Amino acid sequence: MLRDRVLFDCQACGACCCNTAKNIALDHRGYIEVLPSDVMFMRRPDLMCALTVIDDVGVHQMRLEGPEQRCTSLKGELGENVTCSIYRWRPEGCRQVTAGDEECLKARKSMRARHDNVPEEPDEDSL
Repeated sequence: MLRDRVLFDCQACGACCCNTAKNIALDHRGYIEVLPSDVMFMRRPDLMCALTVIDDVGVHQMRLEGPEQRCTSLKGELGENVTCSIYRWRPEGCRQVTAGDEECLKARKSMRARHDNVPEEPDEDSL
């Protein structure tokens, strides 16, 4: 899937690291759960304290910040140049998103409705 990696450059986007418009409209502040089975939960209590919040039912969620409600671990400018500061320790929910998959496309669509910099899906004819 070289084509997918070329077309969907995660470090030029960052949409999947932001809360969705639907969640925001419903006032859901949690976005990515950090499960007890996640490597960050098991090995990095320092990151758990600094980067997560505990929701109303006691589940750890990645902390969100700013108007985009982006993950606090996402550094850089959305839609231009971003990186995950905890990539090695990221939760399973983050690991499940693959460039160009359904979740990626949904995140891009949701974020484009609120932020001009998120790239459009590539045009198949331009390849």
